[in-house]
Amino acid sequence: NHEYDNGVDELARRLSKAEFQTVCANYDFSGTALEDLVVPYVIVEKAGRKIGIFGLTTSLRTLVARQNLKGVVYMDAFAAADKWADYLKNTEKCDLVIALTHVGYSGYPDQVCDINLAKESENIDIIIGGHSHTFLKSARVWPNRNGKDVVVVQAGAQGEWVGRLDITFN
Repeated sequence: NHEYDNGVDELARRLSKAEFQTVCANYDFSGTALEDLVVPYVIVEKAGRKIGIFGLTTSLRTLVARQNLKGVVYMDAFAAADKWADYLKNTEKCDLVIALTHVGYSGYPDQVCDINLAKESENIDIIIGGHSHTFLKSARVWPNRNGKDVVVVQAGAQGEWVGRLDITFN
């Protein structure tokens, strides 16, 4: 959320120099300087596996000055997660679907957070989270709405800890 502290145009200027793709599936950037710089998802291939990665961030309405969000439109994070995880798993046939989130680890039952996202999801395999600065010494596992395990990790804040998650395919 602090990426917007200097406005959309400044964020776009910085992202235009990035050597990586920025992902965010629950905001519409149409008509803004971010429109061509942010995509909902990416697919990478590693070790012969197809990995779909999509991003979600928290509602910025109460966190960022309104003038710094001109043209940026929030969309429901649960709906966006369902849409893109389903697309990546079932249309793109990804072996693994990862949600990169900035929604916080825990919250109230209907609040968007990593735990609730895991429980309400169907096609997410791993959630790599942020925003709440939660340090999880080891991965947590939550059953999704079909009873399948979703791994959730978060490595604190401000570079104090570096997270590592080893993935083994059976």
